[in-house]
Amino acid sequence: MIDSFSYQIVEKKNKRLVVTEPTYRTEPVTQFDSKSVMSAMEQLVKAKLSALNRYNPLICRVTSQALAEEIKRHVRDMEFDRYKIVSLVTIGELSDQHSMQQSSKCLWNETLDKQVTYTYTRNNIYCVATLYAIYTD
Repeated sequence: MIDSFSYQIVEKKNKRLVVTEPTYRTEPVTQFDSKSVMSAMEQLVKAKLSALNRYNPLICRVTSQALAEEIKRHVRDMEFDRYKIVSLVTIGELSDQHSMQQSSKCLWNETLDKQVTYTYTRNNIYCVATLYAIYTD
């Protein structure tokens, strides 16, 4: 039950925002499940990239943006409590003469913050989808 002092509704620029009081919780109610997120990412990437037969920079740019948004929206629908979600998708062309290395560095809480990466290759296309879940207390 929420009492009248724990939240207030603020209207700002035609949007209703709910401002809540801090709960001082240091751990989430629902833990982030990396396995379920990985399987969801795998399904989304395979479904989106199965139609691509060869690399096209224009199509892959739009596809990577749409896929990143779709992954983020899908993970948010899983309702992991108090996690900020960041989704990055890179789609590129596989060739014999070029190589690519991707790395990231973050300052975070090792017990609560999580990172999931899924790599997909097909024909001459590769895709690296990375999702960061950062707990905000």
